Amino acid sequence: MSVNPATYQTPFAADLLRCVFDPVGYDLVAVWGGVGTGKSYAIAQTAYAVAIARPGCSILIAAKNGNTLTAVLKRRCDRVFGKRAQWRGDPKFPRYEFPNGSVIEFRPYQCFGTSDEADNSWEGRDYHLLMCDEVEQLPDTVFTHSFDRCRLDAVDAAGITRPPTVVWIGRPGAVDHYMRAAAKFEQGNEHVPGRRVA
Repeated sequence: MSVNPATYQTPFAADLLRCVFDPVGYDLVAVWGGVGTGKSYAIAQTAYAVAIARPGCSILIAAKNGNTLTAVLKRRCDRVFGKRAQWRGDPKFPRYEFPNGSVIEFRPYQCFGTSDEADNSWEGRDYHLLMCDEVEQLPDTVFTHSFDRCRLDAVDAAGITRPPTVVWIGRPGAVDHYMRAAAKFEQGNEHVPGRRVA
């Protein structure tokens, strides 16, 4: 049986889309997803749905390195987006551009270990949706930088303003620092009242 990658959803993908499109909105969605649950396709499908539903929005798909982004995530995005977005393979600013003005960027996360925490590969960018794959491979600095960079509201096609959302996606295992960071964020009253952590 052949499935359409743009429309076929695993249970994980359906849950992720529900969280990102929740009417109240989530500040943070933290996912502990095993191998084979369809994480990569879910990232592509969610990015596509947000890009279409919220014209002119800025989305970041991130991972530890460019190889993961190109070898895995870009290939999934190519299948999900089809010809509905144009790939711009600029080495410094690789991205998909949509006719409605939405942009999906691909950037690895690197914090260069200088005395200045602002010296990271996301510095100077602002996003509405930030999805970080295999976040268990990244240092703790990614948690703060995620919220520093994901801070743009977006207006959807119905004219409703939607708040930004950070999504951390990782695999179950001994390295669960991002799940602990999500729990701490939820319990620490750092989130905006009325919004949630999933």
